[in-house]
Amino acid sequence: MRIFLVLISIFYSCFALADFDKGMAAYAKKDYATALVEFEKAAAQGHLEAQYKLGSMSYYGYFYGTTPDYLKAFEWIQKAAEQGYAAAQYRLGFMYTYGQGVKQDYSKTLEWYQKAAEQGYAKAQRGIIDLDGNKIRPGDFDAVRSTMRN
Repeated sequence: MRIFLVLISIFYSCFALADFDKGMAAYAKKDYATALVEFEKAAAQGHLEAQYKLGSMSYYGYFYGTTPDYLKAFEWIQKAAEQGYAAAQYRLGFMYTYGQGVKQDYSKTLEWYQKAAEQGYAKAQRGIIDLDGNKIRPGDFDAVRSTMRN
């Protein structure tokens, strides 16, 4: 039975990877509608990068012809962050800093920054320094946000 479950898992992982690759190809061509569809397929199968990419596209909606949706962005980014994806952990912390899609909570900001920093994610390491020095304030949002685009 265990072997069967492992084989099924591998089978579905291949589909998730194929969907993600199709999404990245469409994204590179600036065919964002197709990219969203393919990323959604892969994300639904647990693909971390697809979950993060969907979250980023929701966060920066206006770059992709839609309205930014912080609630949806938070949902997808949180899924990737909880599974250990460092970029998502950083972004989740950033969203807690400014209350985007979630209630503002500096302790959660620090928690998620630390998780990403422990994996060597430089932006999270810098975020911890900025929090410690009280350099990040809600009014700094635009300047900090411009450094986040991945």
